[in-house]
Amino acid sequence: YWSISLWAASVLGMVVAQIDLIVGGAVISAEQLGVYAVLRRIANLVALPVTVATWVSAPAVSAAHGANDAKALARASARGSQIAILPGLALFVIGLLAIPALPFAFPEQTGQGVGQIFVILLLGALGQVILTSSFTVATLCGAPRFAMGARLIMVLLYLLWFACWGPALTATMNAIGYVAALSLGGAAL
Repeated sequence: YWSISLWAASVLGMVVAQIDLIVGGAVISAEQLGVYAVLRRIANLVALPVTVATWVSAPAVSAAHGANDAKALARASARGSQIAILPGLALFVIGLLAIPALPFAFPEQTGQGVGQIFVILLLGALGQVILTSSFTVATLCGAPRFAMGARLIMVLLYLLWFACWGPALTATMNAIGYVAALSLGGAAL
């Protein structure tokens, strides 16, 4: 299937998944970037239910789109969100409960705002859980250009954030910029 916007949405999704590590890594120290990367990987577990929700809701979304049934499409999209939200919230709470253990896991980074960074990244992952079913609908219902546009917004917003901070960017500010870009792009879609 040769849809430029579908391929661009996929490629931009890969860019979005790594942009804060690659671009932010240009100015954040290697030690801070390593801790940031570990925290982001752990926080991303909160968004894991989105994958399951996509697998489960994709056939119903496609069928509703194929039948040109807007009400069924809305139900299928809502069902995907419902599937992801409770496990996502549970993982979010587990992440919050793990914050007191961070100084033991990263003793060298004590006082570097590790807990704050983790909370920001957890909130971003929870935002993905809330907003992501729209990507499934857009890509399966003949509107991948909207998914592409949302991901392009994410990339541009993060790059603008980085340009504003430049060499003064900290790991905490990197997390804020990344989460804000993801959330605003997802909300736009």
